[in-house]
Amino acid sequence: MPVASVLLAGVQWLVPSFIRDRFLAKFLITVLAVLVLVAAVGAVGYSQASTTVGQDTERQMEATATLQADAIGSWVAELRKEAQSVASAQSVRNGDRNEVQTYFSARTSFDFWAVHSVDVASGRIEATRGGSVRPNQSLSGIDRPWAQASTLEAVGANGTVSVGQQTYDAPNFDKRLVYVVAPTYIGSDRYIVVEGSVSDEVEAIYQPLDGQSTTVTHSDGTPIYASGPGIDGMPGRPTATDAGNATFTQGENRVYATAPMDEVGWHVVTSVPNSVAFAVSNTVGKTIAAIIGVGLVGLLVVGLVIGRQTVGPLTRLRSKVARMEDGDLDVELETSRTDEIGQLYHGFATMRDSLRERITEAEQARKEAEVSRAEAMEMNNYLQEKAEEYSATMQACSRGDLTRRMEPEGENDAMDQIAEDFNDMIAELEMTTGQLKTFAVEVEEGGRGVQQSAETVRDASEQVADSIQAISDDAYDQKERLQEISEEMDAIAAQLETFAEEHPDVDFGDSLETIRQIAEMVGEAVDLGEQTMAESETVAGAAEEQAAELNEVSSRTEELVRYAQYLGDGLSNFETEEEHEFVFQTGAGSPDAASPSDSGGD
Repeated sequence: MPVASVLLAGVQWLVPSFIRDRFLAKFLITVLAVLVLVAAVGAVGYSQASTTVGQDTERQMEATATLQADAIGSWVAELRKEAQSVASAQSVRNGDRNEVQTYFSARTSFDFWAVHSVDVASGRIEATRGGSVRPNQSLSGIDRPWAQASTLEAVGANGTVSVGQQTYDAPNFDKRLVYVVAPTYIGSDRYIVVEGSVSDEVEAIYQPLDGQSTTVTHSDGTPIYASGPGIDGMPGRPTATDAGNATFTQGENRVYATAPMDEVGWHVVTSVPNSVAFAVSNTVGKTIAAIIGVGLVGLLVVGLVIGRQTVGPLTRLRSKVARMEDGDLDVELETSRTDEIGQLYHGFATMRDSLRERITEAEQARKEAEVSRAEAMEMNNYLQEKAEEYSATMQACSRGDLTRRMEPEGENDAMDQIAEDFNDMIAELEMTTGQLKTFAVEVEEGGRGVQQSAETVRDASEQVADSIQAISDDAYDQKERLQEISEEMDAIAAQLETFAEEHPDVDFGDSLETIRQIAEMVGEAVDLGEQTMAESETVAGAAEEQAAELNEVSSRTEELVRYAQYLGDGLSNFETEEEHEFVFQTGAGSPDAASPSDSGGD
């Protein structure tokens, strides 16, 4: 039994019987369990959503604070860069007040509120631009943190550009200022002071949320400037030890994110009202709560409706089905409903009617089954007998008796078809075997005839070769004799010519001409003899080659005859009604080939 079935059986055993036996109780418990589950899932979802949104709010606030700190830090770095650029200008370093003032007035690319050239030795302003400070004004008459010799000389000790730690309000202006001091060169009494408006930078920062504000503080948490409510309600203030990454703090009315500016020791604090910061979280929570509430109410309503529309009709149907189980097939199963319950009533009614028909059909089928069983047994016996008969026929054919056949009787179409197919196959095999027997005999007889003819022609070729060789030898002897005669005739002709020259009174003209003609004829006979010898040798070689080829033909024919004998011996094991003529489709054995008597040859 599967493990799941065992577990299910165990769980059902633990459920009380009044629940197991009542669909309504099961349904109500199921609805209640679903309600509890939905409520639990909703609560977990609400908690997770609130946590997730809260974490997103923290990350967003921290990222905003970091970006704002980077922006203000970049602005401070730009002030330092401007101060260094002004201090290193050649006209400023020369020390001539007029040149410095002219440089200040001519330079239009300054991105700060005011710039001053201060001579600590004289305690006066050499040159200035902006900031309500006059040239040649005494430092003692200027109420600003940088207007002190000790402050400026502390910077000149190492020649670095320093950002002042004190901030102050601009006289006659609603601005909060910060200053940067740069010496013109190391050991010089002359300094460049650049003033910038930190309030302008803070106010220029984009605030993405409603009610959001930004505050810049010193390292001890003292506010420098705030664009809004500030950090009065912030639990804890930034300190010099708060360096590194941004931090998040939640107050009573606002949330705060702090990011350090390590290069100057400041902090940037951005704050947002709690209602704005957690607006999304509150909205998500309310939405989830509404969804859970609607779902719970919907489940209750659906449970009540389904219970009323389902349990009552099912209870009545159960009692009717119990009557059918007791054998009452006349029970009334009618309803006006067209839904699943109505379909269930209709299904049971159909089943009731079907049971009536099936009982009647079963009685009839039982009788028919008894008749069919007897017929089946009879057919089975017939098939068994016929199969044994067919098996004996096939065994006889497998032993070589191809004259055996199966006899169809028309009792069974499948068995008759088997018999007909088998008889056709054996008839084709018998005809093929008979043709092969005929073919083997004809091949053996024809091979022997070819072998005998080849041997006869071979003997004739050998005789021709011997005769040709004898003729060649005679021709060679005749050539030698003619060669000797030709040489003797030439010698006689030479002697007659010599004699004629010595006896001019004797006329040998006709005789010498005749001798020369005879000598030429003998020479031609010699040449003809040589040609005859060459042709004789060619004929003799051809006769020898033909004899060799005939020997090969005789050998191959003998091998063919042997194979034909093997084939004939093997086919003799098969018994057939008659030998079938083997017909060549093409070649000399083809029915279309002309016989020697029809060719008109001699």
